[in-house]
Amino acid sequence: LMSFPAKINIAFISGPIDTTPSYFATHYILRLNSAVQNGASFVMGPVQDTMAREYLLSLDGFDPKRTTVCMAQFEYADETWRRELEALGVNVEEVSTGGRATTTRMRDEFMTGVSGWDVLRRMCANWEYMCRTEEEAKEFYGKGWWPRVSNTEINGRRRGVIGG
Repeated sequence: LMSFPAKINIAFISGPIDTTPSYFATHYILRLNSAVQNGASFVMGPVQDTMAREYLLSLDGFDPKRTTVCMAQFEYADETWRRELEALGVNVEEVSTGGRATTTRMRDEFMTGVSGWDVLRRMCANWEYMCRTEEEAKEFYGKGWWPRVSNTEINGRRRGVIGG
């Protein structure tokens, strides 16, 4: 695996898989701006974090190498997708688990391990943490809602910012 600088100033950007532009603007932009101004580097997945990646890369003077997109093996195996990301100038990292198939949950666990903090929606115990409340999820998904534990919530549990 690639070597990262001191993890304290590496932020893991995570959030719901179906973020809208309005939701992103409300809950991410100020936090991202603050992190950029404080010299943070970023790790993120390849899918739901597209808005954050595009936003960071649009900032004047932002070095794309401050961003690492971490991919599970099945994601990294998609050469077209991988090359599109590499063409943006960001680092692209395959998360390997020693021969076992890497899941998105394993990928997120890796990103928690190499980062020192999260850029997410709410403050909890000195960490910025985001996941929709059950009421928000029910409103957003309507009849498609079902109770589940998201990768974002699991990350919050790993960090110790929420119980579970």
